[in-house]
Amino acid sequence: MDNEGRDLIAVVDQLSTIASCFAMVNDLGSFTEQIELALESLVDVEYTGLYLWDFDENRLRLFCAKGFTDQERAEAERTAWNRHPGHIYRTQEVVHVHDTEADHRTQSSRRSFRVRSRLFMPVTVRDQTLGVFGLASCIPNQFNEQHVAVLRFICRLTGVVYRHLLDQRERQKVQADLVSTARRLQLLVSTLPIALIVVDVSGHISLAQGAALDHLSDDPSSLVDCLIERAFTRAPALAMTISDALAGQSKIAEHTIGDQTLEVRAQAHQNGGATVMVHNITEQKRNLDQMRRLNEELSRTRDQALAATRAKSDFLATMSHELRTPLNAIIGYAELADEELGFEDACTSDDLKRIHTSAGQLLQLINDILDVSKIEAGRLVLDIQRLDIHELLKAVEVAIAPIQQRNCNDLQVIVADNLGVLEADETALRRILINLLGNANKFTNAGDILLRVWVEHVRGQRRLNLSVRDTGIGMTQAQLSRVFEAFTQADASTSRKYGGTGLGLTITRQLVHMMGGEIDVTSTPGEGSCFHVWIPALVSVGR
Repeated sequence: MDNEGRDLIAVVDQLSTIASCFAMVNDLGSFTEQIELALESLVDVEYTGLYLWDFDENRLRLFCAKGFTDQERAEAERTAWNRHPGHIYRTQEVVHVHDTEADHRTQSSRRSFRVRSRLFMPVTVRDQTLGVFGLASCIPNQFNEQHVAVLRFICRLTGVVYRHLLDQRERQKVQADLVSTARRLQLLVSTLPIALIVVDVSGHISLAQGAALDHLSDDPSSLVDCLIERAFTRAPALAMTISDALAGQSKIAEHTIGDQTLEVRAQAHQNGGATVMVHNITEQKRNLDQMRRLNEELSRTRDQALAATRAKSDFLATMSHELRTPLNAIIGYAELADEELGFEDACTSDDLKRIHTSAGQLLQLINDILDVSKIEAGRLVLDIQRLDIHELLKAVEVAIAPIQQRNCNDLQVIVADNLGVLEADETALRRILINLLGNANKFTNAGDILLRVWVEHVRGQRRLNLSVRDTGIGMTQAQLSRVFEAFTQADASTSRKYGGTGLGLTITRQLVHMMGGEIDVTSTPGEGSCFHVWIPALVSVGR
């Protein structure tokens, strides 16, 4: 045998030894060591570099290198993607540069050594590129066919081992995640008031975990591998539910064991067996029972409050009615006495007028209270009829004339043409206008009051609009927020100065709502207020 044959046999033996060593690699550290040993024994070259793809950092890393300083190694790794290693990784092309001075693929380098020949080869496995192996020498034509064959063998071997290490690391990671998840799940199941039970086709328990097992068995740790009939002697109803699930009938049931209530969800498997979730709902049941008792108590309290409100309204309505009879008599006798004696004695006439005025004010207060009582008691029924708005306005102007003249106010009424047919409760509408115009005159002195009446169409509905604007004292935002509250005026000084119960606007809003409308107000202190009311032009009889 000649020297060339002996050299070839020696190379084959070395490759066989290297392959055996690679087969025992279990981590990247020992993998790198084996590659460096293999290169030293197979290739006599100045510079080597193994670039492998780092899947965590998504870049080519220089795993092992020979002939580089630390700075040169860092620079080679930083620029790898844009130089020969990156090109070969993307194309899987083998690059063999015999002499860099005569090859157009030569790339400039910042390294201290001068390279004359290069050999780069991709590291692949099953058509997947995992890295690039590179050899470099200062001697031109350094690499022959034997170098190419040896490097190809090492690249394939490297690809297989690196893929195996990556898969192994991925399996370890998945296994660690599974173990971690299993521990968290076990901790969760063991702390929550639930139990998870898995039963196989034969009726034996293969899994039993959870705090709720304490209510099902004296020894929860011994449930695994037990038949369900023997396992749940303290809960025979549960055993029946699980048996039904084993027979293919999934069920949801509640079972009471001692003072505990358990919700059981037994899900049948398609291929036999069942999964059972037991949830201790004792606390939930207690909370629901307590909530039910509280709701019943609230309902009783509400009914009592409504009954008290109705009783109050009935009392106010009765008393208001009883008070109006003697007051009407007082007013009548005051008028008769004034007619008989007024011309003979001026002092007596003034006294009689005071009696008449005071009785009238008291009657108005009683009427307000009676109206509020009727509305709250649901006794006020609307009488919807076709109305003549012009006649109604004349009657309202007559009613408010005394207070208007007393405060020297100027009233202007603007009524739009062609209002069309109007149907509403004439009495309620008159009361609304008298309340709004009365308030406007009461809080305005030597000013202007404007009443506008018009009809508009909004979302297919005809609406009757009433607007009362005055130039009186106005209101602040705080006063506006409570202007429609019962027995409330702007403030105490307003009540003392202007009088009244504070019921007029409350009644007005309630009457407007009864006819299906709305009322709002805008105001500026010292400049006046504007009340706007709209109701359906044809109020429904059913309201």
